[in-house]
Amino acid sequence: MPSVNLLNRETGEVAMTGVAVDPLGIGNDVTLGYRLRLYATNALFFEGSLNLGLGYRTLSSNYDLKTYVIDDMSFNADRWPILFIPMRLGFRMGITLF
Repeated sequence: MPSVNLLNRETGEVAMTGVAVDPLGIGNDVTLGYRLRLYATNALFFEGSLNLGLGYRTLSSNYDLKTYVIDDMSFNADRWPILFIPMRLGFRMGITLF
């Protein structure tokens, strides 16, 4: 667990120093995938894939994030919740047994 400072959201002053927060980031996304499979022989294949979508992330903590701001860029409230665009590229190679 990271050790960070907590700021009071209304005043901007440091409320707690060096506290261990337990952040939990939750992300959900919907992706659309495309696969292309090429056969070199009857048994050997190559496959490429491309996935693109839209997602949403939220952050929760063991402290009230409506009262406190986590003073760390990774867990800063300005970055959460956030919409994101997941893009995944993949490549597989294998053999077909049957």
